[in-house]
Amino acid sequence: MNYSVRSPLLITCVALLSSCSRHGERSATQSDQPRAGGSSARAGMVMAAAPPAYPYTLSLGSSVYHVEQESESARLVIEFSNWTKGEEGGTDAVFRVTNRGSRPVLVWNVRHQVRIPGSSGLVGPWQTTHQDYPGRGWDRPMIPAGGSHEFPITPDTDAQWRVCLLYSRERLDSIPSNRLFDGTYESIGPTMGDADSPEDKPPRGANRE
Repeated sequence: MNYSVRSPLLITCVALLSSCSRHGERSATQSDQPRAGGSSARAGMVMAAAPPAYPYTLSLGSSVYHVEQESESARLVIEFSNWTKGEEGGTDAVFRVTNRGSRPVLVWNVRHQVRIPGSSGLVGPWQTTHQDYPGRGWDRPMIPAGGSHEFPITPDTDAQWRVCLLYSRERLDSIPSNRLFDGTYESIGPTMGDADSPEDKPPRGANRE
């Protein structure tokens, strides 16, 4: 079966599926500047991140993408699920992503971001510390309409952090033997790492399954 993305991405998804863990780009310089409607973390809760103003332009390597967000009733939604034992004795945060739309989506970029402290007590921007093709926990990066998928993230910071997904949606003219996807859409997970919240920090002394 052939998968391809018809958009400015021009990603051949056969290559995506076969090289998830080998050819991703990693960057420590990409930042999302704060925009109108942003909010700061509140103690004792996992807080949904305020989205940037859409559409906006995102540079990944030598490519430029025009990122949009789908309507709330159709978008890909990321929610924190639980903490679990990770690799090499660490602790992973498990997220559940749900496709609320009526057509399948193909996830093709996973970004980890940390909050940069702002000046004078203001909320700082988000900085991407890692980005890659879907790897660990993503045996099949296509999520069917109405379907859900869980994937782990290993926190590597004590600061506030979040996970973001870029994805494309299946075209109406797609056929089973040649699945076509287009568009560049973003889904932003909840803000994690609130210093006073027991829910969005790894548990001490034991892992929660």
